[in-house]
Amino acid sequence: PSFDRAAARRTLSEATASAGFADLTGCVAAAARALGEARAQERLGKRIVVVTDLTAAGWRLDAPPPELPGPKGPVRPEVTIVDAARGAPLPNGAVTALAAEPDPAVGPRGYKVTATVATTAREPVKDLPVALRVGGEARPAIRAFVDLSAGGSARKTFSWSFAAGGPSTLSVSLPGDALALDDERALTVTVPKEIRALVVDGAPSPQKFRDEAYFVDSALGSPASPVRPTLVDGEALREADLAKFDVVFLLNVRSAAGRTGDLVRFVEEGGGLFISMGDQVDPDAYGRELGRLLPLPLHVVKTAAEKGQGEARAARLARIDETHPALSVFTGEAREGLLGARFQRYMLTRPAAKGEAPAVLAAYDDGAPALVEARRGRGRVLLYTSTVDRDWSDWPIRTSFLPAMQRFAAWLSGSLEERRDVPSVVGAARTIRLGEGRVLVALVGPDGKEHPRRELEAAGLEPAEGGLAVTFAPPEPGLWQVKVLEHGAEKLEPALAFAVTPDPRESDTRRLEPSELTAWFGGEAHARVEGQGGGAAATHAVPLWSVLLAVAVALFLAEGLLLG
Repeated sequence: PSFDRAAARRTLSEATASAGFADLTGCVAAAARALGEARAQERLGKRIVVVTDLTAAGWRLDAPPPELPGPKGPVRPEVTIVDAARGAPLPNGAVTALAAEPDPAVGPRGYKVTATVATTAREPVKDLPVALRVGGEARPAIRAFVDLSAGGSARKTFSWSFAAGGPSTLSVSLPGDALALDDERALTVTVPKEIRALVVDGAPSPQKFRDEAYFVDSALGSPASPVRPTLVDGEALREADLAKFDVVFLLNVRSAAGRTGDLVRFVEEGGGLFISMGDQVDPDAYGRELGRLLPLPLHVVKTAAEKGQGEARAARLARIDETHPALSVFTGEAREGLLGARFQRYMLTRPAAKGEAPAVLAAYDDGAPALVEARRGRGRVLLYTSTVDRDWSDWPIRTSFLPAMQRFAAWLSGSLEERRDVPSVVGAARTIRLGEGRVLVALVGPDGKEHPRRELEAAGLEPAEGGLAVTFAPPEPGLWQVKVLEHGAEKLEPALAFAVTPDPRESDTRRLEPSELTAWFGGEAHARVEGQGGGAAATHAVPLWSVLLAVAVALFLAEGLLLG
């Protein structure tokens, strides 16, 4: 550090504003440490100049004020506070939160998008425009308005139905103001894809309420369902083209109709299989035909209660794995929809073969498995040990049956995506999971600029999880896209895109009273405020010596960092 004005100009011209949080309390503490050095005190005395807009979020007045070492102990430095805002208020509008949840009322790919909008203006804000954008389109999909009280916040809800499934993006924006970084917030979502299901009816009936597949077919084919079911009987299974489907439902089917090998290949290559019981199922025959697929070997049918004996003797579900994606929605009041079901009969199972560990997702009150899942190759199998009609239980007429069947189909087909994008905060480390066979080529920032891997590594990009992921701290808010090399070709991978938000503390531009800050520094004997000109029309100039002192303090701070 020196009084070389050319060097000072170069330092200031090369400095760039970041999108991170400005911790002025920490800055003043660092300046005090630099000023505490003997050489610094000899040159400048015990003076600190702070240029600030006096926003309260940048100060932690509950922390100890700065002190300098002195011959008789710590002393308070002399502080000059330059009000960069000249006493004027700093009104700011911001999108402070954004969330998207599936909304079946809107359609199979419908979402409810909720944005929280806030203002620090001292006056109420009427009819503030709010725009929803979808899929990166420049033109808003929906425009709306919101009213805000002085210094208040409000929520605005949008409904949107995506045209197709897969990864997509949403953003909500406000008209631009002086702080542009928080005027828009982005979010990534994974929209459910259409699921093709083959429903095999093992006990057809001309009376629909007695038909084995009636309740399942109705649940899967409801208007808000992402599943498109195709209904066939057991004999038609012989001719069905399994390659056209994502999941197969075998409902009380007597046999595999000679398709055992085809079903095994279907599942092992990534398909899903749901198997339910009934009076057509022979445990021994199933063991011979479908033993390679069954999560647990079948044993015998147990009768907990005969029909007409009431609910007291019927079995019920006593344990549910609410952490499983297919059952995660059954919490709170929705849980009763499962626990309220009654089961008169169900199939008991034998222990799993040595080395296998199928997961029991639900069990009856006697401990017998009710729902068991297992992986076979790249596919999944779910065994339900009672019936999907009214013969053995009343679950098909319970409120939980419809969402359960839809989620079973989605989970078995691999399209039940439980990932929820939790946006990163600017400057916080984010892990980007690339997966096997992919190499990161570049990140594309919110402004569309591509940042090659070499540049990112210089900025702190690090490998993680054995090379299957990378960790990076994004410097700017907005939507970041990921460019990967896969099978020799470079491409943007929409499923890896992620959102970054500004630090919420920066959106709070409410100002401190100058007297609060001077009191923290030790009162008027130690601190004074300059630049309080009474609003935007103020013409009071910052003294040149204050600017020079501020530059000098910055240079001494840099020296301290280098020597440290």
